[in-house]
Amino acid sequence: MLSLTFFIFMLISLGFLIYFNYHPHGYKMPIVKTITSLLFIAICVSSYKILYFNTQYFIFILFALITSLIGDVFLAFNTNEDDEVSKMFVYGLISFSIAHIFFSLAFATLTPVLIWHVLLFILISIISILFLNLIKGFDFKGAYKLVVTYSIIISFMVTRALSLTPLIHENYLSTILIIIGACLFFLSDLILCFIYFHKKSPSYMTALNLLCYYVGQGLIALSLAL
Repeated sequence: MLSLTFFIFMLISLGFLIYFNYHPHGYKMPIVKTITSLLFIAICVSSYKILYFNTQYFIFILFALITSLIGDVFLAFNTNEDDEVSKMFVYGLISFSIAHIFFSLAFATLTPVLIWHVLLFILISIISILFLNLIKGFDFKGAYKLVVTYSIIISFMVTRALSLTPLIHENYLSTILIIIGACLFFLSDLILCFIYFHKKSPSYMTALNLLCYYVGQGLIALSLAL
């Protein structure tokens, strides 16, 4: 299966990306990051060609992955500043916000919005905001409102993914991959929050963030093939 081959190549490229994050070699890191992101788009396209099962869903997922790629490029060239976030970080955050909206639209094509989805969204949003406020050591460098807005958007995305749970009995593997992928994406952003804004972020957080993010994106893309 071509999509599975691309997924394996993405994992290999991810290994190099993690290495270059800890052993910088000029512009190799941004280049490898872009290649790794292009591979999850390749997974998506090759997966859709297998089934052609839902064109609208495919288009939304593809747009979500493309805007994620754009966000990856912005963050690859981001420079951390002591007193404020860089423009590249802001552009990256906007790109990922758009990506989450596309993901949410994709998931919305599979199941309607129910009352328990709304309640779950409120709960996840509250937990996300409490996370930002109760854990000591965060310095948002004037970007607190931006980060809160983003956390609400990604909370909605992961809620829409979790709302697909009733579909497990219809298409078990695909639904499971979507839910796991979305949750990993959500987790990667929580970790990224530590990397950028916490005063004492452990070095291993970078590897964990990349692993959760790319595996999550890859699983969502791969779900189209199943």
